Amino acid sequence: MIVPPNLSATRGQNLARYGKKAKLGHVTPHALRHSAAKLRRETGASIEDVGALLGHQNIATTARYLARLEGTQDHGWYGVAEMLGVGISN
Repeated sequence: MIVPPNLSATRGQNLARYGKKAKLGHVTPHALRHSAAKLRRETGASIEDVGALLGHQNIATTARYLARLEGTQDHGWYGVAEMLGVGISN
């Protein structure tokens, strides 16, 4: 499965509206893409697996992408992961 880098404007607007209703803040397709990549990595997926999920042709692209994500300390998405049944501890 490839996580799409973008969606149509209408779908993006719907996503933002549903994110607000769920009290998740400003949710964008790109934020979901980042979250999916970070969740996969945090649950033990290899860089190659994450690259395949994102549709990257070059592993260096995935490495740069993950280096930026793994350096962050934003744990706000843990609640979302918990709701999805992905048991990640803080």
